Amino acid sequence: MTGMRRALLLVALVGCGSEDVLVARALPTSIAGPASAVVAANNAFACDLYGAVRAGAAPNVILSPFSIATALSMVAAGTTGATEAQLRTALHATLDRDATGAAYRALLASLTTGTGYGGYTLQIADRLFGQRGAAFVPEFLAITRDDYGAELMPVDFGAPAATDAIDSWVADATSGHIPMLFAPGALGSSTRLVLANAIHFAGGWQTAFDTAAPGRFVRADGTAVTAPMMTKHAMPIALRSIDGVGAIVALPFEGKDLAFVVVVPATPDGLAAVEAQLTAENLATWLAMPGFAPEAGVNITLPRFGITTAIDLAGTLGALGIVDAFDAARADFSPTDGARDLALEHVQHAAVITVDEHGAEADAATGVNTTVVIGPPTLSIDHPFLFLIRDAVTGAVLFIGRVGDPSLSAG
Repeated sequence: MTGMRRALLLVALVGCGSEDVLVARALPTSIAGPASAVVAANNAFACDLYGAVRAGAAPNVILSPFSIATALSMVAAGTTGATEAQLRTALHATLDRDATGAAYRALLASLTTGTGYGGYTLQIADRLFGQRGAAFVPEFLAITRDDYGAELMPVDFGAPAATDAIDSWVADATSGHIPMLFAPGALGSSTRLVLANAIHFAGGWQTAFDTAAPGRFVRADGTAVTAPMMTKHAMPIALRSIDGVGAIVALPFEGKDLAFVVVVPATPDGLAAVEAQLTAENLATWLAMPGFAPEAGVNITLPRFGITTAIDLAGTLGALGIVDAFDAARADFSPTDGARDLALEHVQHAAVITVDEHGAEADAATGVNTTVVIGPPTLSIDHPFLFLIRDAVTGAVLFIGRVGDPSLSAG
């Protein structure tokens, strides 16, 4: 089956480097600079977010920092004062509100214009669910509608039908893979507004793998598990060794707009050290290193895997400095509803990924490391690794995660 990436973020408020790319899309010259600034900010936020989540997370993790940043940017558009400043600082925002909105409008248009090109699908959806009868500032509704494509849907949060309506939108936006985000009772009569963003990617590899076969995968503690391992000989992919890290490899999807980027530590216990080095600056350097271009052919082995992650990000965002937005006494969402009676309650994120022989439907045996031998380069990804889904046109990191034990996966 074809590969897919799906992720969703909901936020509820309550009353109180370059690759070889052949693409059919591009950003308009007039907005390319601001859109690039948003991408750079989002990628920095992605590294910060992953760093805050990784320590207490499961061995296998998948997040969509792009989804989270997009939703939080909509939230920031409805704040002012210290509440806005904390959001903007955490998001690494450098543009003012109007410029940010215009840049997002161009960026989202570029990403979704490529839908279906080269055999992949990339869909991004935004929606506001507001309490029926509640007043919202017209300027805020205009920004979220015109810049983010988020129309307002009136609902009654005091009735179960409101949660049903949100779940229906979630299920539709994720092709049924995330049928429910909020637990029963999580939303109620005090809820005033839910901002939602969903991203869906489905793409086949530029070159498919051979059928997976049982193989050996060494976990960080040195113990081995059996996992389905996919192999392909002479695959045309980008491969580069990085001193002190290991190797980085980019497997293009059909069309080459997007790529599955894997950072492979030199040893099974090396992932934590690689994660500690994950910054936007280092990532850009790794991807832009001389020689990081398609090889004539690489022999590669990669586990087949599937990951589902569901997380309430309130504590994580607090650790990143977003504090006032969750404090009813200090939060200032007056640009949203004209009063100071709103605060963040839930920031719930869910993401799903499956990687198989055909694409993305969203690590070493003892003594076996990343090696390069005479002849075609060989890369055995048979121990814990970090991965990204990256848009090569804009440089945007859409998904980030790790695989520490593929035997635990659903793939």
